[in-house]
Parts: sequence; C-alpha cells; structure tokens
Amino acid sequence: MKKGQWDNEYYFYDNGSIKHFYDLSVKKYNIERMVSPTKIPEQDKQAILDKIDECPAQWQEFVLGLLRG
Repeated sequence: MKKGQWDNEYYFYDNGSIKHFYDLSVKKYNIERMVSPTKIPEQDKQAILDKIDECPAQWQEFVLGLLRG
C-alpha cells in the first residue's frame, strides 16, 4: 500500500480475516496483527480503494465488501 521507509500493508484472506503488517520505528518493525475492517483508519481504507484495480478482478468485490462492512 504505502511505499517508502515504513511498511503499512493489509492482507485480505478468503475467510474474511485481515492482517495488518506495519513498522512503527527503526526498532519496532515487521509488526503483524489481525484487524477488523472497522479498525482500519479511513485514510488507509481510501489508499486501498485507490489501488483496488491492482487486486485480481475476482477478489475486488470481496475486498470492497469487507471494507464497507
């Protein structure tokens, strides 16, 4: 999702779970946690929506449905 020095990525699984993979600092990096769609900040949701066309076509509606709750 966001490219640059710090990771901030979301992985969507076909069972409906979402993993957030991110870095907080140089000493706190590669953090993984499972999140619900309601816990994804609006700016991150918008960034995902802005790049939804990079998602395989057969999964786009699935991801959109998860984000919309």
